[in-house]
Amino acid sequence: MKSSHLIGILFGFLALTIALTFHLFKSETDENTALTATLQDAHKLKYLDVKLNEDALKAASFKLVHFDGIVEHVRQINDVRKIIAGSLTLIPERTNPPLMVQMDQLNQAIDERITQIEWLKAKVALARNSSNFLLASLRDYAKDYGMEATALSLRALNELQGYQIFPTEERLETTRNILNQLRDLALSGGQTAELENALRHMEVSFAAAQDISGILDHLLQEDSQLNAEKLITTLENIRITRHNNANGYLFLLLGVAFIIFIALAYSIFRWYLASEKSRENARLFRDAVSSMSEGFAFFGPDNKLVFWNATFERLHKSLGDRLKQGMELDEFTEAQQDSQMIVQRENQADGSYLELTQDDNWILSSNTPMSEGGHALVRVDLTEQKRAQDQLHLAATVFQTASEAMMVTDKDNIIEMVNPAFTEITGYTEEDVIGKTPHKLSSGRHDTSYYHRMYKELQLSGTWQGEIWNRRKNGEIYPEWLSITTIYDDEGAMSKRVSLFTDITSRKKSEERIHYQANYDSLTDLPNRNLFRDRLTQSINLSKRNNQRIALFFLDLDNFKHINDTLGHMIGDELLCHVADRLRSLFRNSDTIARLSGDEFIIIVNEANNDADVKLLLDRMLECLSLPYVLEGNTTYTSVSVGATFYPDDGLTVDSLLQNADAAMFKAKDLGRNTYCFFTPEMNSRAQERHEMEVALHEAMAKGHFVLHYQPIIDPMTQKVKTTECLVRWNDPVRGLIPPGTFIPVAEDTGMIIQMGEWILKQACRDAAHWNLEKGLEVGVSVNLSSRQFKRSDIVALVKETLAETKLPNEKLTLEITESLLVDDDAEVLKTLRGIRDLGVHLSIDDFGTGYSSLSYLKRFPISTLKIDRSFINDVLSDPEDAALTEAILSMAHSLGLNTVAEGVETQGQNDFLLERNCSLIQGFLYSKPIPVEDFLDKIDRNELKI
Repeated sequence: MKSSHLIGILFGFLALTIALTFHLFKSETDENTALTATLQDAHKLKYLDVKLNEDALKAASFKLVHFDGIVEHVRQINDVRKIIAGSLTLIPERTNPPLMVQMDQLNQAIDERITQIEWLKAKVALARNSSNFLLASLRDYAKDYGMEATALSLRALNELQGYQIFPTEERLETTRNILNQLRDLALSGGQTAELENALRHMEVSFAAAQDISGILDHLLQEDSQLNAEKLITTLENIRITRHNNANGYLFLLLGVAFIIFIALAYSIFRWYLASEKSRENARLFRDAVSSMSEGFAFFGPDNKLVFWNATFERLHKSLGDRLKQGMELDEFTEAQQDSQMIVQRENQADGSYLELTQDDNWILSSNTPMSEGGHALVRVDLTEQKRAQDQLHLAATVFQTASEAMMVTDKDNIIEMVNPAFTEITGYTEEDVIGKTPHKLSSGRHDTSYYHRMYKELQLSGTWQGEIWNRRKNGEIYPEWLSITTIYDDEGAMSKRVSLFTDITSRKKSEERIHYQANYDSLTDLPNRNLFRDRLTQSINLSKRNNQRIALFFLDLDNFKHINDTLGHMIGDELLCHVADRLRSLFRNSDTIARLSGDEFIIIVNEANNDADVKLLLDRMLECLSLPYVLEGNTTYTSVSVGATFYPDDGLTVDSLLQNADAAMFKAKDLGRNTYCFFTPEMNSRAQERHEMEVALHEAMAKGHFVLHYQPIIDPMTQKVKTTECLVRWNDPVRGLIPPGTFIPVAEDTGMIIQMGEWILKQACRDAAHWNLEKGLEVGVSVNLSSRQFKRSDIVALVKETLAETKLPNEKLTLEITESLLVDDDAEVLKTLRGIRDLGVHLSIDDFGTGYSSLSYLKRFPISTLKIDRSFINDVLSDPEDAALTEAILSMAHSLGLNTVAEGVETQGQNDFLLERNCSLIQGFLYSKPIPVEDFLDKIDRNELKI
């Protein structure tokens, strides 16, 4: 078709479209005008109906002298109704219910209202006439009625008029009562006929007032108003619908006209432009496409690639040289499949699809068919948007699943968001806190200055973190670690604040427990050595400022070891607690009572300026502590040896004062115990005493004063002795049996432990070989090795030589080592332990759980047995933590295939607890205390111990 013909056709279409548009516009205008007029009439009808209501209210209130206004409004209502009814016949009834039905309902409501108005007019006239007659009657015959009847009549008239204006139940009841009283007066026969006539008029007026009230209530139900409103709403909807439809057609035709106009202009443009201009436009179009951020490619009507831009080529770089001009669309699709460029594809609702490429790029692709043939391919790189979306999703997931509570507040400190962890920690739900301030969480523990400092730091640095106390929904106050970060907008103004916090209740309890364990003795609740040194330092500093003197008392219980050995460790611990309680009763709160270790106590007495008072205090202390102790039914006696020294008289430092008090205490013991001794420069130093102890130890080794005692280790299932623990005692000719706690530390320090340990090992193996090989008893022996002995001698060679010499079966020997030996993780230690294991000798960790208790050495070192320390067993029935720790050790040992020995078992309850939890072996006073070898064999012979 020639361009001129095309232009003529387009002109014809354009003219026809303009004509149709004008016709639609004219029709729309006419219909809108008619509907608008009908709507105005409907609003007028509604307004006249309201005016009719106002007239009814005025009439009922007797404010209208005549009813001309009501008659005029009724006439106007009827006229408007006729006009509306005529207009509605021209509107198609497409509504539900139809317009005429709605109009009939409105007419019915208005007719009913007019009827009620007429009835109201009659009742108002009747009531007004009766009232006028009554006023005249009461005025003319007041002297004849009598005072009582006249007063009642006037009162009845007042109540009646009040009821006509404001009808209430109270006025109704009051008027009835007055009428009844008047009726009684008339019936009594003492009243005139005029009173009876007035009474009848009152009753008529009263009945009319009641009717007026009822008619008025019916009129105010506004049924006609509701029906008028429905009709107006329907008409308005019709008008809007007609208007929208007409506008839709109008806009459609205008759009068509616009398209036709553009097409006409384009045709004319093509008609006048030369082919050279067409090529220039094509070049410009290519440049525009090339500059697009989206990838674009065009396949012509023959479905061959005409051109593409650089973005399209970048997004399809995996195609390489296969992307070339002239390739067909099917070939392009096949090249994508061959290169496996697309890893994932998601179809979109608009026909496009979202693709994930092998380069981890997200591309929105669409292949749009062209009206003139061919396809336009558009590729939009959505990688960054997708990553941002994923990050937002991740952030939302983190917000919802984080274990830390999160709270977001706006610039006015109003809570906008909280996460589930917030609800879990505080108990408050989103509904409880959204729109509130964080003050809702306040515990009341912090004063205003605390929060002022917090907000000041937030304003300066934008962040704040620290420990704070808040309140849960249930009222519980708890500690939390709070971090607040400020978020700023593009202008640098504060936009939001994000608060993260965690409940640190358990950490605080752990800190308190650690602080207690680090500074207090768990048995007596007295300060330990660490806290004592700190308190003494504080006292010294205070004394320097106030020029005061300090007294330091060092106490050691006399014969405490004897009580432990005879009555058991539980009784010994109870005794220490009683001693601590008595000391508390003797000293002031400003003084410090501490337990250093074992049965050693030390006391700081501040402001000890008077020597006589100090001596009196020491005398009272000796007397108090020497009184009898009743411990689980046993009456026990003990005493103390006390060493006393003074600051600054005897020393100026903590260590010097402690050393002086210790020296004075040993002097008190030398004086016969149960006494005290003040430090003097002439006393032998502690080093001298240790030297004497060292000399005595050498002499004891030379003269054979050391003996071995054995404590049986029992299988709780069979109640049979499986092995024994060898324990050394110093049998001093003067002092008797000396427990190892007194001399072993000196032996460790001086190195004598090596010689002593060798003797203990050989003697224990001789005794065990005797009862195994000669007595036929299948009972092993455990020997303790000190870390110093272990590291300074060839233990493997010593053990091998001893076993060969004594002929004790290797598997009957167990060597007990301490955890401290394994902590260093020394290669030589590991080599030595493996050498002992290769001999067939068992290895046991003594007092497990009181040292470092690292699980790593249980795996690295060839340990066969764990000995649970008596400190756990003592309170296993009363302390849930000790019970839990013991269960954990037993469970861990079973999992690792290790035997377990529980030390310090003294009651049947402890035994049953361990038996129920599959403890391998038990050792303690419940079965036997440590006894000489002769007593041990004698008990077996007498069947007191089973083999």
